[in-house]
Order: sequence, then structure tokens, then C-alpha cells
Amino acid sequence: MGKTLGQQLDEVQEAITKALQGQNVSADGKSVEMPHLKALREEREYLLAQIAVYGRDYIPGQNSKSLPRRKKLVFGS
Repeated sequence: MGKTLGQQLDEVQEAITKALQGQNVSADGKSVEMPHLKALREEREYLLAQIAVYGRDYIPGQNSKSLPRRKKLVFGS
């Protein structure tokens, strides 16, 4: 099962915290070091935007929740 947006955000935040402390972060065999802090922050902003739309419990690719309607389309007069 995939991870929810909230779980992903928690992992990114933890990686940012460890990077700020000068520690290397390892996940799934990949190592993230301080120079990747900008990429982690960009991922955090992306996840926050996705959570604002779908909520923390949304699992990308598995949930079929539709996007909220912003405008009502009217055809004809």
C-alpha cells in the first residue's frame, strides 16, 4: 500500500530536521545530505499544496476522490 500525503510530509520534515542537524539521512538505500536541503524544502511545499487540496489521508494513485469543483459550467443560455 502506498503512503499517504501526510506520511510523506512527515518523512520529508524529518529529513529536513536531520539535514539541518548535519546528519546524513538514509531511506530506501538512498542517502540525502545537506546540499539536498533545497530539494527537500521544495518537496515539502509541494506536499503541503497537495494536502490543502486532498487532505493528509489521500494516497496518490490509489484514492479516487475527485477534485473539488471551483466553478459550475453552464452550456447554453
